[in-house]
Amino acid sequence: MSIFYMRERNVILTGAGAVVPWGAPKTDEITSILRNDSTFVNDKGEPIGEYLFSLLEAQMNEYIGYHYPNFESILHFVELLFEYKKSQYPMSDSFFRFNNFFLIDPEIQNKLEIYESQKLDKRLDTSFGTKRLIANEYYYYELYLHFIFLIKKEIEKYETVEENKYHELNKSFNRFLDQVKGENGIVRFYTLNYDYLVPNISNLKFFDGYDEKTGKINVKKIIEDDNIDCYYHLHGSFKLNFIGEKSNDYSFCSLQRNFVQNDLIPSNIITGYHKPERILDETFYEFYQKMVEDLIKANKIYIIGYSFNDMHVNAALIRALKKGTTKVTVVDKCCLPDFHIKYDKIVDSNPDYDMSKLIKFPNTYQMTTEAPKAKAYLNGLNDFLDNLIRSNN
Repeated sequence: MSIFYMRERNVILTGAGAVVPWGAPKTDEITSILRNDSTFVNDKGEPIGEYLFSLLEAQMNEYIGYHYPNFESILHFVELLFEYKKSQYPMSDSFFRFNNFFLIDPEIQNKLEIYESQKLDKRLDTSFGTKRLIANEYYYYELYLHFIFLIKKEIEKYETVEENKYHELNKSFNRFLDQVKGENGIVRFYTLNYDYLVPNISNLKFFDGYDEKTGKINVKKIIEDDNIDCYYHLHGSFKLNFIGEKSNDYSFCSLQRNFVQNDLIPSNIITGYHKPERILDETFYEFYQKMVEDLIKANKIYIIGYSFNDMHVNAALIRALKKGTTKVTVVDKCCLPDFHIKYDKIVDSNPDYDMSKLIKFPNTYQMTTEAPKAKAYLNGLNDFLDNLIRSNN
């Protein structure tokens, strides 16, 4: 047997909470940015983000009880409106799906049509630097991409880390990575975030899935070379252009030729509630498929700052835990009731992973004593890293 199969496989999965210590915006902060941006306004001068948010909030409260929309809800709503406008094209696949499975409130429809009609003869200089006529579905196309660009700007604020400001945090995180890797281990890092923060601060040399010279996705290496340290974006990144290549060129004029044929608005990241559909694109699918394989093979799994709200990710975790031999560590910042609601989504009555009884330890972190193969640290990443240092001294 090859020695590579004897190496310990360690999988790290990170969500939005993992980068908060470096100044990354929280979900409600990004939501607020989309709500308050005044690039697109209605006839009353109200930002379109705020307008859509209020419509969503009213609808959600009426039909499913109180629910606070977030930026992903807003983006999904924009996509649905885009589909609705495209459904007027007989040859569009969305014509059948939208009319069969989605009924838009007539009052909202009328309001939005009034809203759009005021934009028909105007041109907008978007954040992407190109001018196009905004009409009908193009209005929502532009709106969606503008919102994506607003998120990109927030990512860029923390992605390039200030070394002096975060020196100790970077040092602690590298100590964590070194401990995970050990003498002969493999670090398989998967992130749901859109940034390159970890490769920027890490002492490890990660393969990110792309050819260094061409910027194209290296599918062959992703599939065949699974014994290297990797850092894969499950939901894309802002280092990609709109055809899935690693590039700073955000031109997507070529995509407009297939505007009617493309069911989903082209994007270099996956957000909103079309994630299961978007993940099937080659740009994202190879990374997801490899994560499923790595989770099943993993000796240890570290889940940091993940909300457990992505069904396709949860499905992969559930499948991995059924093996029953993998050790799991969860790092989060939340209270016990919230943790149980989230974590229970991936635990299938296996007592080895049942963390229903957590106890508080005096050194400020929380962990389970009930699950032989699972631990939870619920005071955030900073506290987890500090505890790691204390336990090794």
